[in-house]
Amino acid sequence: MIDPNARTAHTALVVPYKSPTFSEPPAVVSFDGSGEFKPGQDTSVMVRGEDGGAGAVSYADLQEAVRQKGGTATGQEVARALSRKGGEDCWMTFGELPPGMTHPVVDYVFRLHGDQLQVSFQEVKTAAVIAPENGNIATVDLFGTGQSSPETGSALMLHAHTSDGKTFQSMVSLEALKGAVQQAGGEIAPGKASDALRELAPPIENISLVEITESPQHISDYDGVQRTFRLDERGNLVIDYDQPR
Repeated sequence: MIDPNARTAHTALVVPYKSPTFSEPPAVVSFDGSGEFKPGQDTSVMVRGEDGGAGAVSYADLQEAVRQKGGTATGQEVARALSRKGGEDCWMTFGELPPGMTHPVVDYVFRLHGDQLQVSFQEVKTAAVIAPENGNIATVDLFGTGQSSPETGSALMLHAHTSDGKTFQSMVSLEALKGAVQQAGGEIAPGKASDALRELAPPIENISLVEITESPQHISDYDGVQRTFRLDERGNLVIDYDQPR
């Protein structure tokens, strides 16, 4: 069991960004509750498609989509309502990672309180690395369900490259990754992955682990986020996220 303190819940105010530039004010998140958009602190609300493209969301459209769901809607429910294609392969996200937050951010829920719109989300600081029942692929249990699924987490992929441009990519088995962490003394800290994971890949110079995900509400990778792989007190493999200030 991951310590509940490894997840931090946040609630923020969603407001229209009023500017002569926009005929329909886009929805933005006011983290300090002031109701005013502050560049460098606040962020926009986006709907992202399967192809990776993202677009800003009209505040009026977002508010109406939540109202149509009875005043409470998950990020994916809102995304489906707002998506031009109306498909399932879309999700809500923020335009950029909120200041001071770590990666990843999950579980978007939008709520109407009168005419006021709020968004709740969880910041995941530590997640278990597990494998599916019918396989041994290392996956990250982002939502804390205890189940290995690309829809509720992310899979770990070994990525290696040489100075002359040759690359190697492979999924990682849980047992092999756990063994590498054990060999490294119980922890692979940021910046140490290339040496610690060398035995898992062909003799290639630069080695790293990347996350791939189909999670409908998962904020994707951001530059500067660091991952530490370690064995907890029960000997289970976990991943700690950090974004140095």
